Amino acid sequence: MDTKNTSAPNANRDEFVWRMAQHRAKFQKHLLVYGLVNALLWGIWAFTVVQEPSASRHVWPLAVMFWWGIGLGIQGLTAYGIWKFDEKAIAEKEYQKMMNR
Repeated sequence: MDTKNTSAPNANRDEFVWRMAQHRAKFQKHLLVYGLVNALLWGIWAFTVVQEPSASRHVWPLAVMFWWGIGLGIQGLTAYGIWKFDEKAIAEKEYQKMMNR
């Protein structure tokens, strides 16, 4: 069993790259959960349609996929650096606004 601590960057790691790697790993985990949960929801929907053919054919898993997918897409864009969200830059900008008042 490896007891080496891999949760914190060591002296040889670039802190920014390490944080980006962590964000990407988190996104990949969320993507897997998204796929598994939505597969389960589609399975439930298909089972209920087969069991009760006269029931409403409302395809409710689409709503879950759409809204959850928007959040997941935003997370993916930020994790891979396509959409930049620099908290420090935003905080600095707000600070400057407050100081100018």
